[in-house]
Amino acid sequence: MKKSILLTALFVTISLNAQISVSTDSILFSQIFTGSTDSFSVYIKNNNNQIADIRINNLKNVYSISDTLLSISSNDSNLVWIKYHPNQNVIDNDLIFI
Repeated sequence: MKKSILLTALFVTISLNAQISVSTDSILFSQIFTGSTDSFSVYIKNNNNQIADIRINNLKNVYSISDTLLSISSNDSNLVWIKYHPNQNVIDNDLIFI
């Protein structure tokens, strides 16, 4: 069985003191077999002169995130892996909130 996945958007919620950017605003996973795994990396950058504490949440269990709590130094970035592991033959959409 093959599956396709589209992660519709990465939303960035920012505090008044932090300016955060994400390297991409959407992810499209290729078709994969049920039980297989695919992954994609995303950079989250802190464009401010203060440390930014970031929490990442997603809605569906077919996605997992390498780090859900990050502390990014000023003008630095962190790499986050998003892993997709389908458990049935459907098209999954999800939002990831940063």
